[in-house]
Amino acid sequence: MSISAIFDKARRRIAVPDEVLKEARERRDRIREVVAEEFAVLRTFPSGSLAHGTQNDPLNDADAGVVLDRRVYEELGPDRGGPCQMVEEVRGVLRERLKEGFPNVAFFVGGYRTLTTTSGTPQTQSVTSS
Repeated sequence: MSISAIFDKARRRIAVPDEVLKEARERRDRIREVVAEEFAVLRTFPSGSLAHGTQNDPLNDADAGVVLDRRVYEELGPDRGGPCQMVEEVRGVLRERLKEGFPNVAFFVGGYRTLTTTSGTPQTQSVTSS
């Protein structure tokens, strides 16, 4: 077996199924949409392995980032109090907006400005908009 064939076989073994990738992107993008609708956002962006196409099975997360407009949120920034209150506000809005489609949605604050969201549903259930 050639080296190329060995690599192809290994890639197939760790590949995330297309339907799981599609749904993970939809869920991530739904969160990005909600944040952009509800807050003064300069931009949101996908990040991490899913955004870069380097994800492996099982897919554990779909990362995204948000850049808020500091002209609106003057309390944010390295010279201010920090993002903890804003992270809590985002969590509350996401909980309210996502609970209809994902009644078991859960949120965990980690670190200084990280919000982890779990839908509580398998990756085979479609995302619904509220």
